[in-house]
Amino acid sequence: MDGTHCTNRKGMDLTIMLVKDDKNAGFLVAFFLTNRLDQVAQELFLGALKKKVGEELQPEYFMSDDDSKYYNAWVKVMKSEPRRLLCTWHVIKNWNLQARNKIQNAEIKKTMKNDLKKILNETKVNEFVKLSDEYFDKLETCSGYRLFRLFTKVLFSGSKTNQYVGTLLSIRSRNKYEYGIRKFE
Repeated sequence: MDGTHCTNRKGMDLTIMLVKDDKNAGFLVAFFLTNRLDQVAQELFLGALKKKVGEELQPEYFMSDDDSKYYNAWVKVMKSEPRRLLCTWHVIKNWNLQARNKIQNAEIKKTMKNDLKKILNETKVNEFVKLSDEYFDKLETCSGYRLFRLFTKVLFSGSKTNQYVGTLLSIRSRNKYEYGIRKFE
C-alpha cells in the first residue's frame, strides 16, 4: 500500500493497493483518489475495500512506506496485524539517516550503502543470504555496531539467517512491479 503526494494539477493524492500472487506477480486491486492523505482517509479507503470484498483480509505481510498511517488504518479496519515491511526506497532512506551519525568514515559509509543496494537487488535466495551475512559481518567491524544493532532489531527481526530473506525479497518484488520489471529465476 502506497501513496503519491501532489503529483497532479489538482493536488489530489493517490493511494494504491497491490497484491502479490503465488508467483510473485503484483496486481493493482484498488486505488483511492482524495484531497487528503491522512489515517482517517486511509480508513475510509480500506473500509470501502473491505465492504467490496465482503470480509476482513488477513495477509501475512503488509508493505508500505515508513509513515504509520497506512499500517494503523489497516489494523483498525481489517482487525489484523500482519508483519510490516518497508519498501526499498525507505530502507535506503532510513539507512542514510542512521549511518550519518553512526559510521564516521565516508568511504566505508559509501561502500556499505552500495553493498546494501546489491542485497536489496538480489533475487536468488542463496546469494542473498551470502551477501547479507557478509554485509552484517562488515557492518559489525566498521564502527557501525550501533547501526548493525538497529538493522538487526528493526529491519531484520534480530536474525542474520533466512528470517529476513522473505522480507527483503518481498521488498525487491514490490519494486519490480512498480517499475514494470519482471525477472523469473
